[in-house]
Amino acid sequence: MGNFRRCKPRAGSGVSLVRVAPFVATVWAEQRPAGAIDKEWLSCALSSDGTKMLAGVNNGRLYYYGGSSWAEQLEDTELDWYACDMSSDSTKRLACVNNGRLWYYDGAAWVEQQPAGATDKYWRACALSSDGTKRLAGITNGRLWYYDGAAWVEQQPAGVADKHWQSCALSSDGTKMLAGDYNGRLWYYNGAAWVEQQPDGDANKYWQSCALSSDGTKRLAGINGGRLWYYNGAAWVEQQPAGVADKAWYSCALSSDGTKMLAGVYNGRLYYYDGAAWVEQQPAGATDKYWRACALSSDGTKRLAGVNNGRLYYYG
Repeated sequence: MGNFRRCKPRAGSGVSLVRVAPFVATVWAEQRPAGAIDKEWLSCALSSDGTKMLAGVNNGRLYYYGGSSWAEQLEDTELDWYACDMSSDSTKRLACVNNGRLWYYDGAAWVEQQPAGATDKYWRACALSSDGTKRLAGITNGRLWYYDGAAWVEQQPAGVADKHWQSCALSSDGTKMLAGDYNGRLWYYNGAAWVEQQPDGDANKYWQSCALSSDGTKRLAGINGGRLWYYNGAAWVEQQPAGVADKAWYSCALSSDGTKMLAGVYNGRLYYYDGAAWVEQQPAGATDKYWRACALSSDGTKRLAGVNNGRLYYYG
């Protein structure tokens, strides 16, 4: 319709068109922190307003966008940056290395975290509270750890046993938690106790990805080789952005209020829920990609998504 917008007409007046100022349409734009080449983008995060970004490469580097340019983080070496997250204002950051260490940026410097001791671990999942003072991190073939603002405390939702903690999320204040055991169960901490979630029945599943709303009442969780599930505050409801079929839901994200969703299929498509319907996103064209990582701004209007063996894309 060009530079017009449709307005509600007066009774009997028909459709009204009002000219508005020209605008630049918001589109997906490729990001090139590592240059104009394909990389194995494993992890990404956005600040609350969506203007700051953090993204990690498998067998590569960790990059931070502060609003004007991309800057490499941490040491000058190739590592497997499997997961990352940021505080609301991006001044605090958490990033974990698969078969390596867990790192926290306190606003001035990166500091190694040693909840499981001074040894390499298969850190696969991590999350931060809105202010960055609370932290959650999971090891595959290991334990789940929570930093309460003073000390790291082991969490035992599945008992005193090593599990494959592949995904985790925190509420804004850090009091609610969601964690997925790969080839195991999905667990939710309600502020007082861990409670097993069974959106897909009383059975072990490959819980690959998960996300929480700001208050923790809304939840999103994806299964590798299964379905995508959303908890609306009352019940778990299966989501079918890719149809009634099992998919490899490797990444997912929620807006602060839980009404917007972003979810990526590994060797498939990227989907966005705008509050009314699921819409396929095509930042890399109308073709299947290995959507390994995704993130949303607080209001859900800004989006970040990374392809394993591909590129990194930002919508905003």
